[in-house]
Amino acid sequence: METKLPLWVTIAVTLASSLFVLLGALGSQLINARANLKMKRLELLYSRKADAYQDFVIKAGTFAHDPWNEDKYLGYLNSYLATLTVASNEVEQALNGKDGVSVNAQRLRTNRDFNAMTTIRVGSWYHAMEVASKAIQDDLQRLAKD
Repeated sequence: METKLPLWVTIAVTLASSLFVLLGALGSQLINARANLKMKRLELLYSRKADAYQDFVIKAGTFAHDPWNEDKYLGYLNSYLATLTVASNEVEQALNGKDGVSVNAQRLRTNRDFNAMTTIRVGSWYHAMEVASKAIQDDLQRLAKD
């Protein structure tokens, strides 16, 4: 004896299975879109940080070569402030710490004796820039691993 299902049961089962397939596809698309958005944000953040850090290092070097030049100081200062907006805590510490780049920039700028300024440039300024460069490198490498 053959049992025949009512038509509405067949239609309901077909609609339910179609709905589950549709929801599965939609869920997959949402997961994919979210992953792509996260990747794009990470790329944008990395690019922004790398550009800011590169500009800072170049402007800091230009400033250190002639710390009494007002235009070079303003270029360095603008770059320094822009770098702080994207800097990690470690980079910020290397820039703003008690022996950081900012303190040594002021030492270079305010010391009007050429020999003393040169001593600062090859001593504490160089060391502060090395620490900052290492912190920048670590920050970008950490971001690239994420």
